[in-house]
Amino acid sequence: MAVHSGKKPLSRRARRQRRKRIAAMRRIGWIILAVAAVFTAARLLWPDQQPDAVSVAPTPEITVSPTPSPVPTPTPSPTPSPSPTPNLHPSAIGLYIPQGGVTSPRIRQSVFSGKWTKEKDIDCFEVIASNSEIVTGDSHKDMFITAWEGYPDHDSEKIGYSLRYTLADGSEISYTIRSPKDVAYTEYIECWLYDDVHQDGFYYSHLKESKMREETLITSIKLTCGRKIAEVKEIHLGAFIYSSDADFDPAGRYIGDVFCEITILREE
Repeated sequence: MAVHSGKKPLSRRARRQRRKRIAAMRRIGWIILAVAAVFTAARLLWPDQQPDAVSVAPTPEITVSPTPSPVPTPTPSPTPSPSPTPNLHPSAIGLYIPQGGVTSPRIRQSVFSGKWTKEKDIDCFEVIASNSEIVTGDSHKDMFITAWEGYPDHDSEKIGYSLRYTLADGSEISYTIRSPKDVAYTEYIECWLYDDVHQDGFYYSHLKESKMREETLITSIKLTCGRKIAEVKEIHLGAFIYSSDADFDPAGRYIGDVFCEITILREE
């Protein structure tokens, strides 16, 4: 016996339309699958295009600077000590008197006392280019030459004197002696000049202006009391070494460096 479902059978036309719809749905499914496949392939082939991709910079290599080799400090060459400059010119001077006779040692003076008698000698004072308290030799000439010629440039030097003293009225007389013509005020003190180097023997005449020569050296001076010696109080006798007029001021006073002075007192 035939059983029926109660549904009206489809017409031929309806069956064709249903088949078309099913075919269309299948095509759409295949299209969706194809698009999905293409998208997946694109992500695999171009990963840097992904929106979430993070670009990471490569870690730089560490550059190591080479350690500089120490530069050795040069050892300085020792500076040679300068050789001492020799004393070319006489740098010392003293006024001396003999201890006894003419050949005895000479004693350096600072203060001298003697009798002051009119027209009598006070004493003769000798120059030696030395600071020694005692100088020895066969004579003043020998002692002088030994000291003087110890300086290479002694030939360019000369010897002079200064004399100053006060009078009873308080006035002062002072002058410089470089030759016999410079001696003045002999009524108080007479001055006699000698060159002990360029004369022979122990006794010789004092220097005169007419006898002065380029080589003359006034190596000693003798002081004699003048007729007015009673009016003289303290006497100061100086000796100096000079080489030119540059060693004197406009008034003729010595301004050089090699100078000594002694005080001469009246012995009561």
